[in-house]
Order: sequence, then structure tokens, then C-alpha cells
Amino acid sequence: MAFGPGKDSVFKITNATGALTDVSAYLTSCTMPSIDAQTAEVSTLGDAYKEFIRTQVDPGKLSIEGIFDPFMGTLLFNLGTATEKAWEYHPQGTASGKQKFSGSAFLTSFEPGGGIDDAITFSAEFQVTGAITVATN
Repeated sequence: MAFGPGKDSVFKITNATGALTDVSAYLTSCTMPSIDAQTAEVSTLGDAYKEFIRTQVDPGKLSIEGIFDPFMGTLLFNLGTATEKAWEYHPQGTASGKQKFSGSAFLTSFEPGGGIDDAITFSAEFQVTGAITVATN
């Protein structure tokens, strides 16, 4: 089995100028989308058991949290009005043979904040649009 620690995770997002940018150094967590596969019932009279077909798949939302820095504040603020941007998530790092997930997403929320005795942090959420690709580095 190929287990690995979360500290090796890498997250990249396309910035406003179109460059895929590694922002891992600013993050404390990254949560992959929860894919929701939709179904529709197609049972008919006389069926003893319900029958279903697959319809569309909602690719879900991707969320990140981290320690605030002006670089991240500017990057995420600018993505708030941008078109969909490419992203990559490498749960076990970018070494050869490690799995990566990628796709496109819109930034839907960005919230910086912190208490008087706390580090300033941020959270951001992206709505994934289209298919998520699973590959290896």
C-alpha cells in the first residue's frame, strides 16, 4: 500500500494571468469535491424492484484553508470575478507515479479573518465544473 502524510499534498490553481501556480506553502488543508452521482427512477408497472438509470454527475465543491498572506489575498480576490480556472490536487505530492486530480472550477467564496490572539487565516471554496481527471504524475 502507498500511504502518505497530508503534509506532502500539493494544490495548484491558475492565477488571473493564466499561470498554474503552486499555493501549497500557504495552505493548511485541501478538501477534494464530494462527487454526487445523480440517478432517475425508471420503474414501470409490474416491476417488483425499483430500477434506476444514471443521469448527470455533480462534480461538487473543492475547499482550501490556510494562513493569510497578501499574495493569496490578491490571487483569490482576483479569482472572485474570473472565468473558470484550471486546478490540480496531488494528495501525496508530485513525485513520479503519484496520483493527481485536475479539472476546472470557479471561486465561489473567499473569507479571510482571525481573532485578536490568532493568526489571520482564510478559507476559500470552488465550484468544480465539468469532469475531474484522475491521472498520475
